Amino acid sequence: MAFTTVMIFTGPTWNDWVDPNGDTTIIVPVNFAATTITDNNVPGQGFIQGELPEDPAQPVIALFRVSSDRLSVACPDTFGRILNSPQMHNQRFANRHAHYTTSPYDPIAFGIFLRMLYRNPGRPALNIMKFDQVMKLAQLAVHYGGPGGAQVKDDVSTWIRAREVPMPIENVKVSVKAIWTAILLNMEDQFGPSTFNAISWATEEITAFGTPVPNPVIVDLNSHRDIAITEVLEKWHAALRDFKNKDWVCTPDCKDRVRESLLQHMGCHPLLFRTTKRPYRGFSYQELVNLMLSFQCPKDSTINHTKEHPQQFSFAEAWETTHRCPRALCWKDYVFDTHAQEAEQHSSQEPQQQN
Repeated sequence: MAFTTVMIFTGPTWNDWVDPNGDTTIIVPVNFAATTITDNNVPGQGFIQGELPEDPAQPVIALFRVSSDRLSVACPDTFGRILNSPQMHNQRFANRHAHYTTSPYDPIAFGIFLRMLYRNPGRPALNIMKFDQVMKLAQLAVHYGGPGGAQVKDDVSTWIRAREVPMPIENVKVSVKAIWTAILLNMEDQFGPSTFNAISWATEEITAFGTPVPNPVIVDLNSHRDIAITEVLEKWHAALRDFKNKDWVCTPDCKDRVRESLLQHMGCHPLLFRTTKRPYRGFSYQELVNLMLSFQCPKDSTINHTKEHPQQFSFAEAWETTHRCPRALCWKDYVFDTHAQEAEQHSSQEPQQQN
């Protein structure tokens, strides 16, 4: 079967981690549906150079020529076993060159995966990544197994901590993807913060967003979110009841004006009254908290008040006395054996690849 071959570059860092005279070529089947293809060579950004096949069924491959010695030394447990296998030695002895075909991962992510393992400190690899590719890095690290994946784990963990926080809805999606990445790489330090972000910013029911996050985790995320939102609503209702029963030393219509302004904030969404129906829509937990703490009694210069309106009256008071952040999910409540599963799948596929 014919192949269309494309070379994968990553801007000016190409020669930093690929040996053009290397004795081994790593072949990556290209999944163009999951790969960003750009027309221009933008420094520091990955791109694919080559023509797509006219026949969609024709396989497309990406080639990474590497030094088996360098890569084996850089990550003996991740690639050493593969590159030093009898089959690879026989190929190099007979042809002075060997080929190894990987699973069909995103070739740009695979290139950055190699660069991480080669460890070029002055060339940060993750600053060009989107989270979908970071997830693929995690899958690659688990797929090849061994302590060598710890290097990828460290870089991915650093990238997650340093990333810019996107818009709330995107933050929820990214947080769920971060949860799955944390599960894949056993990153306990990222699991809690990622679940906290998802619980805090979701404006409706949390889903897996196409990731294989275990269903018990999704169920617990929504349960904790419902509890957190309900607690905020109870504080709002208590503040509203307190306001209705409070004696104001102002003009006669002051109380009505404050109440009207309050209802404009609270009464135009389905979260005003308690409901057991999920998902809650309209505001996230964090938006409800921010709205509660920012509310101030209205001022009207045309009214001669006998006393200044109290600012953030019972909202801030109620929140400060009973404030509790939503609890992030605890890693210890779940048992994830993804490494063992991936290792078993890899060992079952290995004989087929060798044949």
